[in-house]
Amino acid sequence: MGLATTDEKVPEPILEAYRYKLDKFWPGEKKAHSDTDTDVLCSTHENDGKPHNPSLGADLRKTDDGYRIMLNCRSQGCEFGEILKGAGITSDDLVIRPEEPEGCTVEQYGRVKGFDVDYLTGDEVGLENDTYGKKPAVRVPYYDENGKYLKDHDRYRIRPQKVGDDHPMRSTSKKAGGKTTLYGRWWLPEAKEAGYVLVVEGESDCHTAWSMGWKAVGVPGIQSWRDEWSAFFEGIEKIYVVVEDRAGEKLFEKLGACEDLAPRLYKVVL
Repeated sequence: MGLATTDEKVPEPILEAYRYKLDKFWPGEKKAHSDTDTDVLCSTHENDGKPHNPSLGADLRKTDDGYRIMLNCRSQGCEFGEILKGAGITSDDLVIRPEEPEGCTVEQYGRVKGFDVDYLTGDEVGLENDTYGKKPAVRVPYYDENGKYLKDHDRYRIRPQKVGDDHPMRSTSKKAGGKTTLYGRWWLPEAKEAGYVLVVEGESDCHTAWSMGWKAVGVPGIQSWRDEWSAFFEGIEKIYVVVEDRAGEKLFEKLGACEDLAPRLYKVVL
């Protein structure tokens, strides 16, 4: 596996992804030696809440398939597998592929999220490779309860995963006639028969739920929720809101503020 020389310029989007991963996987004190060489608190022997000097080298290096964060505990020589376990990550989480900051394809999205491409492009989901802002993007089509295509509601995934505070999804602009609605409305007839529906935040959580056989709809961003959407849930006995972070809590609060939804609302904490 070939590594980059220290004087090779790393693209800024790659560096942004590198810094984001460091903050996400190793929060706390850091000591930067350069843009690509940083010492962080070792997730094995320094993860005890006591004061420590960062001693885990988390250095960005170019490889044959992109870039990778190379780990080396300079203090205790902790084993690689234990470092990953302590941080709650896998080896693949250390990879930053060049194409990730430059756009997104169905193949890339599937690889990052663990979805089969045939599933993502099949009738159940219907994702397509497209462009957004002249860069590759995944078009996420929206349909109503009767399966009618809502062309003005398309959303686009511009990168496989979130980088920093920049969300990977984009909507069709209002200037271009873009509109917003619940994602997955074509599942509502089946949800009424089943007597329940999961409500999640975003499209990718819907893809996960559907792959497991669950009936689910997604709110395309917490701020986009409209109280009139409560009409979509008419006839559904139980409405489960999936909560795994603060965004999920806000979603639960918004739905709970709707009088006709509140009596049927249940919280599922992950």
